Formats: sequence, structure tokens, C-alpha cells
Amino acid sequence: MVYYVFTYLYAMLFMCQRFYKRRKKRKNKKESKEIMEEIENSIK
Repeated sequence: MVYYVFTYLYAMLFMCQRFYKRRKKRKNKKESKEIMEEIENSIK
């Protein structure tokens, strides 16, 4: 169950990264790191 939620959130993150790359190029890496940290904290 947890693995399914993680893969779903990761897919959403991947789509968000592609969307942000078209709009923002500099802040993309920082935002992706913050989102990954939030996902890891929510799973733990």
C-alpha cells in the first residue's frame, strides 16, 4: 500500500518537474528537492 502511494506521488512529481521546466529553469531543482523531502517525511 505504501509502495503504491509512493509511486503515485513520484509520478506526480515527475509531471510537475516537466511542467516547471517549461516555466522556471532556475528554481526547478530546489523545488523538486523540497517536494521529495516532504514526500519522504509523509511516508515516515
